[in-house]
Amino acid sequence: SEWRAAAGRDAVSIFVKVRQFGELKKLRKAARVDPTPETIGALAERYISLGRIEDAARIADRGIERFPASERLKVIRTFTRKQQLQTQISSLRAEMAKHPSPLVFSQLAEINVELGNHEQALRICEQCIERFPLNEAPYLIIGQIRLERFCQDKIAHDGVEAEAQLRRVSKLNGQNVKSHLLLSLLYYLIGALNSMKKHLEIALDLAPDSRQFDEFVLHVEAGTFRAGPMECEEED
Repeated sequence: SEWRAAAGRDAVSIFVKVRQFGELKKLRKAARVDPTPETIGALAERYISLGRIEDAARIADRGIERFPASERLKVIRTFTRKQQLQTQISSLRAEMAKHPSPLVFSQLAEINVELGNHEQALRICEQCIERFPLNEAPYLIIGQIRLERFCQDKIAHDGVEAEAQLRRVSKLNGQNVKSHLLLSLLYYLIGALNSMKKHLEIALDLAPDSRQFDEFVLHVEAGTFRAGPMECEEED
């Protein structure tokens, strides 16, 4: 009968949950008693299989703090981060449909940047500019994307676009520290040292204790990026 079939399904469901709880308990104990990339990774992966992405991300984060070189934990963290971001994208798209705002557009674009979807991020920024042309956020994101491309590929057009977008940000909001720092980095890369100094001094005056300066110094000291073929000095 239908009643017996339903009861049977319930019994199987309870059995599965009990078994899953027992397995999870063992994995938790193993990760606690003998924390290694393997035991921590196994626990995080089990959370993923159970659909508990937040718990998996939390466990992976703790594991990476302890074992920063573990490729297994890095892969798990990347996966959980992407899942979290996809959830945020769905929420932001729903919010954008109801109440579009520069903040929602920029958050959505930044998530796409983190996911590596640069073209999608650029499209979102263009949509934001069409609706909110005086908001600085989309210009800053476009400038960051173009600067990253210029650093990687040394294509002059990307450098020119990065400069144009970042200067637009500084004109809309002269207090935007990040735009001045990114302009400083761009000018350093192309050898325009006077312009670099100018924007770096502005940023230092605005926020002398900002953590963004540490990032700037790391970029400069790393030697990863070299000046491209573009030559452009900022106009006085």
